[in-house]
Amino acid sequence: MGKYKIFKIKIIKDWESEDWDVYNERTSLSRLMVYKGWPYSLTPRDGIGGQFSYILTAEIVEFLKTHSITESELQLGLSNSIVAKFRWTIGIQNKFIYRNDQWLIEHQDELLHDSLETLKTKYGLKRS
Repeated sequence: MGKYKIFKIKIIKDWESEDWDVYNERTSLSRLMVYKGWPYSLTPRDGIGGQFSYILTAEIVEFLKTHSITESELQLGLSNSIVAKFRWTIGIQNKFIYRNDQWLIEHQDELLHDSLETLKTKYGLKRS
């Protein structure tokens, strides 16, 4: 097994504005860029050492907020463990409720003005 040289492509900011050195990038099915690299200025040893980390960007955070785990895995081309780690990092629980903004806009009057009891009856809501 021979040694190989790895080259930094560029520097980007993650979702918390921390700089990362990018060594690998690809476009996902959802057209978002998926990056792998190291935190800025940490240098991987040439040809050996740890693996690159996926970089949690602001764009991926926004995507994860509106898509299920399964859809995120498929669209971003990431494993279940990476998606779960990203969701945990940004505080999305497994029982995350996905918002349908269009529905909310169309029903905003009743949501803002009807009583909780009326809404419970109308939409069959339960405590869970």
